[in-house]
Amino acid sequence: MSHTLDMIERVDHGTPAGFAEGCKSRGGCPNHHSRKLLTCYEAARAHGRYYPLTKLELTTEITRAMVRLARRSDSVGIRDLLEAQNQDVHRVEYSVTAWPGLGTEPPSRTTVPTGAGVEELS
Repeated sequence: MSHTLDMIERVDHGTPAGFAEGCKSRGGCPNHHSRKLLTCYEAARAHGRYYPLTKLELTTEITRAMVRLARRSDSVGIRDLLEAQNQDVHRVEYSVTAWPGLGTEPPSRTTVPTGAGVEELS
């Protein structure tokens, strides 16, 4: 087997450690063109660039959502994302009808604009 195929199989992709272990190609990483995951090169660059991400271990997979939070220096949000990934929390997909007042649930109060302000109807 070639050196490239060996590296692709043994490296944890999407991590700064994956870049250090040899996945240095920007287009050859299996995470290339992923909407959620970073390539090893992008993960290594983000790990060195954003302070909240420098606190993570090199083997932690960095996602695009984590980079967005790191740009805002939201360490708490990054921690929450990592906890959700570690617990394998089932994330609920919300539809428009799931929100109160937009679907099957009747709104709790009805307001009607009047000349001087807003009048509440029961």
